[in-house]
Amino acid sequence: MEEEVRRSPALQALFDKVAAVRGVNIATLVHWPTDRKQWDESLLHRQIAWAKRAGFNTVKLPINWNPFMGPEPSHEIAGDFLDVVARAVDEVRSHGLLAIIDHHKAAYAPHDPNGSHNRVFAVWRQVGQRFAGIPDHELWFQPFADYTHNIYGTVSAQAFDLNSEDVDGHSFEAYSTAVDQLRADHADLMMAGRLSEAASLLRPDSTLTKESNEALSTVTPRALAIIREKNPTRPVLLRNLTKAHACLSPWIINPEEDDALIDYIHTYHPSVFCQQGSAMFAPSDRGARYYTMTSGVRWRGTNSERRAVRSVLRAYLVRGNLRERPVLVVEFGCVRAARTRDRMAHIACAREEFERAGLGYIYWEAFENFGFADPRTQRVWDPGALAALLPDSPLLPLKRLMPAAVAVASLRSCVLRTFRRARARIKKK
Repeated sequence: MEEEVRRSPALQALFDKVAAVRGVNIATLVHWPTDRKQWDESLLHRQIAWAKRAGFNTVKLPINWNPFMGPEPSHEIAGDFLDVVARAVDEVRSHGLLAIIDHHKAAYAPHDPNGSHNRVFAVWRQVGQRFAGIPDHELWFQPFADYTHNIYGTVSAQAFDLNSEDVDGHSFEAYSTAVDQLRADHADLMMAGRLSEAASLLRPDSTLTKESNEALSTVTPRALAIIREKNPTRPVLLRNLTKAHACLSPWIINPEEDDALIDYIHTYHPSVFCQQGSAMFAPSDRGARYYTMTSGVRWRGTNSERRAVRSVLRAYLVRGNLRERPVLVVEFGCVRAARTRDRMAHIACAREEFERAGLGYIYWEAFENFGFADPRTQRVWDPGALAALLPDSPLLPLKRLMPAAVAVASLRSCVLRTFRRARARIKKK
């Protein structure tokens, strides 16, 4: 018989809250124009209202603060942009939804790590102060949406001897597939208790890994301390709370000292399917180059494909269990360039696996490349994808009309794919 897990009441309440999250990212503030004349807050607020009507209980607002930050040392955020974010958070709260805000596109410069860190610290010092009065159960923070990924981007590339001089689009897809397989192998070893072997898969002794761990060991505790100055009990999402990339000890932050920390996952597996047709970058220690992922990749929901999706969750779950931290999926999804029925099957599979594992989840994203509704009118144009994510959404057509709605969406997707291919051939000529 398994030993009963004993948690403090506060930690148990957080576990329950995280497990109940059914959310969507609304990425409008990632691409918010710097020209004030182009600002359209009413559109953003209508998108938030749509999330409520669709049946979501959480809205995550990814935010690119960088264009609105002043020079060092203060890196002051423009007051009018901070007001826009505050009103968006209030709009989420007015609908009875949980709001999560982050720092998207936080660039890490290996040649100037202190400068990179200081920008992060400046954001959360100002954000923490501005939103300190909002109840903890209505707003959560995610300080490092892209930052840890950018820090570790060179590590995975080094693991496959990938560099910006010899990589091409084909080898980058091979690299993406290899990373997916690495995650699966790593998960299997962790589940079997072979932790040192799991850690060795990612070359923890490499110079790049040491540099990445040193960067995270510096930035993570301080950023959290800055947030805790004004928000001592607010839930904070932190990834890789341990120094080793394999998520083993020693701690960067001792979880026993803070009952309001949440581990989080980004998962787009398999990436060659979920991100097909997208412009992706190949990271390396010498820079990065962009490539367009191949289109037309299929995913039929076979037993082996479902097992592969399930396997990438194992390491994350072991990671959370080792630390007794709740785990939240903050990004997953599939681009709308994929075939409609394949996309439906994959989204449904991922959702079912998350629910089976007791994980809350937030889809990336509602209105753009991964979305299922028009960004300006909020009209649902892919009801099949929305049904795969939220089977009981009030915005779905009657069940007897769903097959026709899916057929229309599938035809629309086919026409768009044909148009894109024709346009690509014309450009080549």
